[in-house]
Amino acid sequence: MKKKFLCSILLFILLCTSIFAQSITESQSPYKSLKLNLPSVRKAIPVSFSDVPKTSPYYDAVLYCYKNGILESQNSTYFGTSEPVTFGLFAKSLVKLLGFNYSEEKAISFLSSKQIIPAETASKPLTIEELDSYTCTFLQTALNQDIPNILEGQLETLNLNPDVPATIGLFALVLQALSL
Repeated sequence: MKKKFLCSILLFILLCTSIFAQSITESQSPYKSLKLNLPSVRKAIPVSFSDVPKTSPYYDAVLYCYKNGILESQNSTYFGTSEPVTFGLFAKSLVKLLGFNYSEEKAISFLSSKQIIPAETASKPLTIEELDSYTCTFLQTALNQDIPNILEGQLETLNLNPDVPATIGLFALVLQALSL
């Protein structure tokens, strides 16, 4: 059930990002300043992370995000997939996809000035519902059209509590899909 859920999230995000990529190249888009500027591959992949076995649904996404400098590991052998996503990590990662290397505080300030996220403390964890909502707001800003929340209507079906912290593993899947 969890794999089906993750696959449905990825499929939706992939669909949105293909539309997103097309729209940000059009000159009439008022949001062309949010154009994706993806990082080049820069890191060698370690032998393994103890919390990300090859059978993990996060494996490819974690390695992609690590290799491209979008997310950092906790240390050389532990990535931290079960750790909570904070506002600072969320904001810093999104602005990295835009080609900026801001501090967490500056990234929060930038995204809140675009009304994508609220101005929050960098260390505050995001819930699953917030991760879903702010990711969609990021896409909506670029597309200038309504996009329904990715998880809307699916949380109860999948027995997920929207108020629990989103994990870095789940966020890696979202970031990988946004980067494609």
